[in-house]
Amino acid sequence: MATKTLEDLFIDGVKDIYYAERKIVAALKKMIRGAQSQDLKAAFETHLQETEGQVTPGSGVRNPRQARARQDMPRHRRYR
Repeated sequence: MATKTLEDLFIDGVKDIYYAERKIVAALKKMIRGAQSQDLKAAFETHLQETEGQVTPGSGVRNPRQARARQDMPRHRRYR
């Protein structure tokens, strides 16, 4: 297995989070349709809106497949 840089590990982590958030969005939509209680349905809808805001462009983290192409991503400082 090839040695990965910290940047590679970071990109892999972002990809994992992005994938999980997309799965949560799909699951929340199903849960909203199946909810019997209006309070539960409202809670799922609120959570869905928050989650969709985390995975849409402009929310801070972009599609991880495009992350390498971005030259304006901040670099981490080394602490002494």
